This record gives sequence, structure tokens and C-alpha cells, in this order.
Amino acid sequence: MNFISKVMNNLSLLRKGWKAPLNKAKMKKNMKLLPDYASNIPMEVDIEPTIRCNFRCEMCQTTTWDRKADDLSLDKFQVILQQLPFLNLIKLQGMGEPLLNEQLFSLIKFASSRDIAVKMVTNGSLLNKNRAEKLLDSGINQLMISVDGATAETHNAIRK
Repeated sequence: MNFISKVMNNLSLLRKGWKAPLNKAKMKKNMKLLPDYASNIPMEVDIEPTIRCNFRCEMCQTTTWDRKADDLSLDKFQVILQQLPFLNLIKLQGMGEPLLNEQLFSLIKFASSRDIAVKMVTNGSLLNKNRAEKLLDSGINQLMISVDGATAETHNAIRK
């Protein structure tokens, strides 16, 4: 089964457990709790769970990197979130493929337990039924899949 067919098959499973992308009631409540001078307190953040990727796409800057870094651990993630008490939304994505981080589902579950909406961008290549179910069980709110072409041929030529 080619990559795009695999992604499309798993999307139907994800749709069954979809949640609203944001908790708007929490956002309004948090805005009321903020003092006037604190309007610059972050309520949404992007957090990179890993810089590792399973592809070397021709347009991506990471193909030339000589960097090594540990994946984001649950412990470090908890410390970050403790410093952001008014957070409403986290996007778990950066230059790496989030599904390579073995603690990803725990990160999402922890954020969800704090009533923080979580969205994520993935290249989709590691998405299977088991991971899709784990994403749903962890409480993810939105999953975006990056596709690099309108046809499988174009997509596969870019992803290496």
C-alpha cells in the first residue's frame, strides 16, 4: 500500500474520535483572569517533541544539519507547562517527525489532562491503526498531515 493510501485509510479512524480544536470556554475564562498588564502572557505555543525525522526531503533545511538532540521528555514537558498556567493550545511540531518521540502520547495525555488543546503536524508515514488509536486515546484535538504533492509520484519524489 502506498503512503497516500495508507494515510487515507487511517484518517477515517481518526475522524471517529475527533474533538473540538479549542476549549473556547476555557480561553474566555483565562482572558478574564489575566490582569490588564499581562496581555502578552502566552496562551498558545509550538513545542518541538523531536528534531529527528525519518525523511530527507529536498526542500527541508534539516537535510544539511549536523545536529543531535534528545527528544522532549515528559519531565521536561511538565516543567514547561507548569510555567505556562494560562495555556490553551499546544502545537506539537517543529523540524522533526513527532511520531518518532516515544513519549509523544504521554505528552499529549498530560496536556489534555490540564485541559489544553493539542494539535500536531505529521508526515503521516508512521501513522498506522495502533498509533491512530493511541493518538485518539491520548486526547489529541487536531491532526494535520503534510502531503508534498497532488499525486503519489510527486509526493514520493520529494520524500526521500
